Amino acid sequence: MVNESSRCNNRVVRRILRMIVGRILPPLFVFLASLTVYVCTMPPDIAAVGYAADTLKFQYIGKVFGTPHFGYPTYMFLNIIVSRLPVFNLAYRLNLLSAVLASATLVVLYFIVLSVLDKRRCGDRPAIRQKGADCTARAQTYPHNSGTRCGIVSPNYGGIVSPNHGRSNPQAGALQSNGPQMDDSQASDAQTLRMQTDNSLSDRLIAVACALLFGVTYTFWENSIIAEVYSLHTLFMCGVMLLMLHWEESRRPLFYYFACLVYAVSFGNHLVGITMLPALVYWTLAVDHTILFKKRTYLLIALFILLGMAQYGYVLARSRQVPPQEKVFQYWPYFEDFGKTHLESYARSVPELLNVVSGGGWRNRLAQYSPAKPDFKDRLPLFYNLFLLQYSPAGLILGATGIAFSFLKRRRRAIFFSLLLAAHMAFVVTWGVPGIDVHVIPAYLILAIFIAHNDNFFRTAWVEQRPVVRRIGRACLVALLAALIVFLTLTRYRRLDQSKNVWLADMLETAIPRIPDNSIIFTNHVYATAFWQKLYGEDARPGVRITVHPIWTICREDLVYALRRYQNVFYFLDEPYWGALAEMGIDFEIRNFSSLSLGSFLSGFEPGEIVASYAVVEEEDTAREAPTPPFPNGESAPPFLNGRFTPPFLNGKPVPPFREGGMGGFSILGLLERNGSIRILMTTRGAFSLRKGAEVGGIKLPVDIRVAPGETIYIDGVDCSRYRKRNNLVVLDPVSGKVKAMVYVDWMRGTAVDPAYALLVRGTKRVSRNCDSEGAMTD
Repeated sequence: MVNESSRCNNRVVRRILRMIVGRILPPLFVFLASLTVYVCTMPPDIAAVGYAADTLKFQYIGKVFGTPHFGYPTYMFLNIIVSRLPVFNLAYRLNLLSAVLASATLVVLYFIVLSVLDKRRCGDRPAIRQKGADCTARAQTYPHNSGTRCGIVSPNYGGIVSPNHGRSNPQAGALQSNGPQMDDSQASDAQTLRMQTDNSLSDRLIAVACALLFGVTYTFWENSIIAEVYSLHTLFMCGVMLLMLHWEESRRPLFYYFACLVYAVSFGNHLVGITMLPALVYWTLAVDHTILFKKRTYLLIALFILLGMAQYGYVLARSRQVPPQEKVFQYWPYFEDFGKTHLESYARSVPELLNVVSGGGWRNRLAQYSPAKPDFKDRLPLFYNLFLLQYSPAGLILGATGIAFSFLKRRRRAIFFSLLLAAHMAFVVTWGVPGIDVHVIPAYLILAIFIAHNDNFFRTAWVEQRPVVRRIGRACLVALLAALIVFLTLTRYRRLDQSKNVWLADMLETAIPRIPDNSIIFTNHVYATAFWQKLYGEDARPGVRITVHPIWTICREDLVYALRRYQNVFYFLDEPYWGALAEMGIDFEIRNFSSLSLGSFLSGFEPGEIVASYAVVEEEDTAREAPTPPFPNGESAPPFLNGRFTPPFLNGKPVPPFREGGMGGFSILGLLERNGSIRILMTTRGAFSLRKGAEVGGIKLPVDIRVAPGETIYIDGVDCSRYRKRNNLVVLDPVSGKVKAMVYVDWMRGTAVDPAYALLVRGTKRVSRNCDSEGAMTD
């Protein structure tokens, strides 16, 4: 009895260990590994990355119960909850929300790939079907067999019926607890069949690798570390696919109805999910079309659709709580103190809500590019380059072979995934929305599933007859995927790392305390959203009246209104606007905060250290039209002001030489001085290359320094550009030449060289003398 009990306990322990190792550890590893990478590269505070204005908006909009463009009610519910948690700062919490949702997406993707690789339910192989028929016949011959605990394979279902399932359903032909036993050959056949049809270790490794491979695709990673809606969108998409696959395997209607529910709710997050509809219709007809003959199906689907639409009641409710505001400023559809409520989607009636949900001013971008138009062929290379950026050439080859091999087994699933990919690509290729790369993320996801289908080659009859070839081949596939993951992670980590991106937070923490009460700030859309996040999201100046208003261009009527209404008027603008202010007859003083982005960065280094920089400066010497956002009432965006090119500034002085017209790039080599300024050793247009030991400005260089036109800085041949964008700066030790720090500051022209490009410009009352008592212009 003791030995029997001990053996029973050992079996229980082994079963628990197998469950932990085989079923819990792989998805847990996927979640923790991806979350660790995302958290390590996540911005610690507000950051102008991605679609800067949208990111900054999502980092505070839940705190003020706002309504972003298109509403996004599902994401907003999560945003509102997370924005009220008493941990970390507001922006970090909402960035972390995206990271958690992205990691959860990879876990669901792991189970999708595992289902694709799951041979227990694969009835395609004749050998499996024959063994299933033989095993079923034995069960009928020995209905009370209890000798061997093995599963029975149903020839119709193509999968194993477990012993536990059999005991609860004796009619299924499963093993019972008494009666004659199977002989050794019968038991061996059944056990071998179970081993052949269970998920193996290589299945789980391939599933883990494909999930992590998608997790390190460039665009998905970039949007998983900032407050955005795309992580939630991919999670919904994966949930629908997994539930539909489970419905095919079990034929239980519950999975189908639950998939329809998740799909309906997903429309409250992103309407691009409509591209899944053709594949879902095919799947319904191909798997079990009889489900469409049930009244319950239509009632539940109608209920789910109403539930999905009901989410947009949030937009109606918030719009009715805030009365309509008079638009007092020009060229932008915002009212005064817009940031306190941020009702970007405003709808007080059902027709207005339908206009918001259907895309509003963006509807004219649908099918903007079509095969009939001459510019369509020029658009196709864009998407090839996007896929190449995500997966590298090796990943694209695996994706192409995976699509081909997917039709070797379970063609119904191959057609399902192919329809998902084709419908989504047909939509995004013709869609004229700016920043199309984020909308292609679902296609990157489906390609990761196709990469897993390369395993179908190792399940062909020729390979199945050669177990050694099968094992070596699958091991090579796992090794190749692992090497690709490591390569993509290492090459992209530095480019996507935003953990040190605090320049915008530092700048606002310096500027906001110096702004007096009863002030209004005119600035661009990005800075305006950043101010709103600090003022209304984090309540940086409670009780102090500071109004922030975004502008496209400087308008005298706006300034007249502001001077009459506020005691202080500030322009937080880039340098090209100064000339426009002067032309309007406005006196202004420049308040250059020395602790702005570059100044605060350089303050941590000792005098005499070497600075190498490459910067790009936009030079606006002709008028051009601004990008056209969805303006209300058919208004068009105003043209940018005509402006003369002003050379880049360093230490408050123009930096020669400079290039007129177009896009100008210049390089600087300098030394840090005690006051935080840079003493120029050399300035050039474009690139330069200096060898170790070269004497420049009285100092000998301890290393080779080369600045390439591609915005890249090489120190001793090593790429030291932080984000590979327009403005990069590297600080070097003057003796060893070791790189001490790298920085890239976006959204301010020339900021990698001069902090004076982001200035607080204070207007005076002089312009009011050009107005009568009612504020009308009298020129």
